Amino acid sequence: MLHTHCNQVKKQYQVFGDMRDEKKTKQQLIRELNKLRQRLNYEETLRDQDITSADLYKYRSIFESTGTAMIISENDMTISLTNREFEKLSGYSKEEIEGKINWNTFVADKEMLDTMLTYHTVRRIAPPLVPRNYEFNFTDKQGNIKNIMATVAIIAGSSQSIASYLDITERKKNEEALRLDEARLEAQLKLNQMAAGASLQCIVNYALKEGINLTKSKDGYIAFVNENEKTATLYSCSAKGTKECNIKNPSRVFDLDSMGLWGEPIRQRSPIVTNNYTTTNYFKKGYPQDHVPLSRHMGIPLFNNDTIYAIAGVANKSNDYDQSDVRQLTLLMQGMLRLMEHKNNQDRLRESEQRFRDLAENSPTGISIIQNGTTVYSNQEHQRLFGQSDRQTHYVDLEMIYPDDFSKVKQRLRDIASDATDSIDIEFRLLPLDTGSNFRWVHCYGTSIKYDGEAAIMLNMMDVTRNKELDQLMQIQDKMASLGRVAAGIAHEIRNPLSGINIYLNLLEKSHEHGSTPEKVSEIYKQMHSASKKIESVIKRVMDFSKPTEHKLISGNIKKPILDAVELSSVSLRKSKVALDVDVDGNLPDVLLNPQLIEELILNLISNAAEAMSNTEGEKVITIKTACEHDIIVTRIADSGPGIPHNLRDKIFEPFYTTKHDSSGIGLSICQRIVNDHQASITVHDSQWGGTEFIFQIPITQGNETA
Repeated sequence: MLHTHCNQVKKQYQVFGDMRDEKKTKQQLIRELNKLRQRLNYEETLRDQDITSADLYKYRSIFESTGTAMIISENDMTISLTNREFEKLSGYSKEEIEGKINWNTFVADKEMLDTMLTYHTVRRIAPPLVPRNYEFNFTDKQGNIKNIMATVAIIAGSSQSIASYLDITERKKNEEALRLDEARLEAQLKLNQMAAGASLQCIVNYALKEGINLTKSKDGYIAFVNENEKTATLYSCSAKGTKECNIKNPSRVFDLDSMGLWGEPIRQRSPIVTNNYTTTNYFKKGYPQDHVPLSRHMGIPLFNNDTIYAIAGVANKSNDYDQSDVRQLTLLMQGMLRLMEHKNNQDRLRESEQRFRDLAENSPTGISIIQNGTTVYSNQEHQRLFGQSDRQTHYVDLEMIYPDDFSKVKQRLRDIASDATDSIDIEFRLLPLDTGSNFRWVHCYGTSIKYDGEAAIMLNMMDVTRNKELDQLMQIQDKMASLGRVAAGIAHEIRNPLSGINIYLNLLEKSHEHGSTPEKVSEIYKQMHSASKKIESVIKRVMDFSKPTEHKLISGNIKKPILDAVELSSVSLRKSKVALDVDVDGNLPDVLLNPQLIEELILNLISNAAEAMSNTEGEKVITIKTACEHDIIVTRIADSGPGIPHNLRDKIFEPFYTTKHDSSGIGLSICQRIVNDHQASITVHDSQWGGTEFIFQIPITQGNETA
């Protein structure tokens, strides 16, 4: 062992002799001598520890191939031995390091260097008092800063120390990114918690404060951009910047043309980072005197779809801004914008909901929502209609519906509840719950909706009782007007049998004087009785026609009310020289109808046709034809009058619309209402003579339904 060591020493002296032979500088010789001395000390340590050449080779192999940067340093901090990994870490070669550079050369922070020097001294006196592991910032040959985890220990039996340096720069970056993400998420969570009660100003101020903290800046601002991206309005700026800014009456609205570097995020539509604000920059236009001094600045645009909605800026970070700062500030501000949009949408939704609620609550129409057989909402008018004094949820009470209308309403509600139809439109009578009130007429429109995510029915009910009363009065007036038009015919029908009665009375008187036989007197009585029945029949038809009727539909044949209307108008038509041609099928099936209303409908249409032809020349003809066509009973009433212009046909059924000077304009509107009551239809066409033809259609299938 000693022999081997001596040979190694001789070799080292031989190297020293070679150095002497070469013309080297004094400093080079000193460095080489120190290196030789360090090697000798190192080998002396190995000799004292009785380490063999094989052990030395093994340890050096481990030292070189460990995969971690390692050095051995002397008491004076000179690095005496390095491995290849340390060369990669530092950027220096072994020849540049060993015996020439101290380890403290690579420490970037002065404060940490003082601590590490203390560790170096104490470690040689009391090793347990100093940590074996610690982190520091390492600077390489090119000046790059790296985060290092150092593990340092004293080599037993010597004053040398061995250190391994693990590059944790990427790990530290990831940790910092994770920390920033956590801080940003906490800020966004706080923003979300603020959304319920905080104002937009408070939300923006908090987001700016957190953006400044995330980027380790000192100042910042947020400005909103108008729709055409030409102006920006300052909405929030940091308290520190506001306090230090000495500008009097600072502007809060800026034109893009006047904005320099701060406007670049808008113009370039991307983040702009300026890490040396004092250098000349083409985009800079300067800032006002007494403005907060700027050393670094970062501005980002915030988009709403493809439009820039706002810009956010931070400034005066102690070190350079990087992409991590851009990312964190962008994500935080985008979260703020989403929250603002959500809050704006919620505010608009609440305002809209309140508007609709006010409309519903104050609507003259009774509004209710039925879900699963229960009324889950009803407004004040609905309460009034149903006589309810509270606003609590209640079950639908069909017993309030007038008995004659009960089945009809129940069937319609069943249809819409079972999706057989999307909507219903029906009129029925209602018996309120309040004391002894008369029934009310209600027009109800219902439609299927979604309420709280479930199927429901919304009903709109309007009290049309007054309308019905007015309709009834107008019907009476219209009937009286119709009777006036046929008065001549009625007088004629009454005058003839009345004259006959007078004649028979004279005959009876003469028969009494001359002593006529009982058979002859009996015949005179029969004739008088027949004439009296004719008068009674005419009077009865007039009275039946003019008295109010209930809109109750019964199963019956439409032929009789049509012929009754024809008979009632026939005399007046003959006096007006109007030819009447009637063709009613004798085998028509029954339908649901109100005979008096059908008679009124036909009589109105006949009277209108006769009046239309009153001033025309030539043949005056009215035809009435009724037949069954494809499960529909069709009645056609045509005339040879002047006809109705096409542009007026949509108006003639409107109440009070008329083209005649002496007409009320309600006749055809009443016809339309009668048609609707029968769930039928009426249309206007040109007749074969160029006049008007009304086509009235009523479905046969209604005859099988419950009235």
